[in-house]
Amino acid sequence: MITIRKAELKDASTLLHFITKIAEYEKLAHEVENTVEKIEQRFFSEHPIVFALIVENEQKEAIGYAIYFFNYSTFTGDHGLYLEDFYIDEEYRHQGIGKQVFNELIAIAKQKQCSRMEWSVLDWNTPAIQFYESYDARPLNEWIQYRLVREQF
Repeated sequence: MITIRKAELKDASTLLHFITKIAEYEKLAHEVENTVEKIEQRFFSEHPIVFALIVENEQKEAIGYAIYFFNYSTFTGDHGLYLEDFYIDEEYRHQGIGKQVFNELIAIAKQKQCSRMEWSVLDWNTPAIQFYESYDARPLNEWIQYRLVREQF
């Protein structure tokens, strides 16, 4: 039995812990610049711009998380939910927990009247790709993702 709940201010260090874990899994730990202070500002200010779910086991220990925010589609005229991070500790995978969390995100998107839900996945992450495809999600092969980093601003 798990609990999925909205993250609270007291979860800032837990969020940073999971951000570090997903970065290690994705072989990108060297890119993590985030801090507890930044998380507190971005997630828990009067007008937060990013949101998170915390996944807890029966002992109320955090075993995973999802970070998301809302974007806007000029084509549909509606918000979309963008899933930034989604991670479940390895020992809790393949138990249907990821599906429960993903379904909760879908419910949030419906409740907020989003017209779409999107995310990125690394091309080598076969387990994640298979998971998303089990929802009939399709890659957007016709779009190329670009990025500018802070030093380029």
